[in-house]
Order: sequence, then structure tokens, then C-alpha cells
Amino acid sequence: APGAKHVEATAGLAYALARGGETTEARVLLAELSAHSDETRAAVSLAWVHTALGEPEAAIGWLEKGYVRRDPWMIWIKVDPRLEPLRDHPGFLKLLSRMNLMP
Repeated sequence: APGAKHVEATAGLAYALARGGETTEARVLLAELSAHSDETRAAVSLAWVHTALGEPEAAIGWLEKGYVRRDPWMIWIKVDPRLEPLRDHPGFLKLLSRMNLMP
């Protein structure tokens, strides 16, 4: 297994590609990431990429998995700029409430 650092680096690249409009390349990396989706920090990383691809439902689904798995990145979701497009999504707000991260 490539480990958490590889997953985060690959997700970061996929996120940047998606934000830059290179969605085909981002989806190739997303498929690679999906093969490692059971790793501890993969859930939030996958949420970053789905957010950048304009797929909020998929992103929230991964954040829900991160919550259940106790992904260590979950403590940052309220302030992570990569998740900014989700800020007003009802599912995201519900998750913040469950985590006691509401203002």
C-alpha cells in the first residue's frame, strides 16, 4: 500500500487539476485514489477532489465516511479552503453540527 502521504499527494494533484479545468486527468487520479479508499486519511482527500469536480453529494458522502472512520483530517473540514464550496450545503452543515463544529 502506498500509504497516507501518497494518497494525500495524489489527491492534492487531482484537486489542482480539477480546479484548473483538467477534469479528465483529475478523474484518472480519482480512480487511482479510489483503489486506496479504505486507507485512514483517504475519505477527506477524496472529498477534496469531488468538491473541485463540482460533485458536492459525492464529497459529502466521503466526509460522512471520514466521520465514521475518524479520519484525522475531519477536525479541519470547517476551515479547509478546499471544501469552501460545501459551506452552505445542508449535508455539510448537518455533519458540522454532529461534530460540534457549528459556530
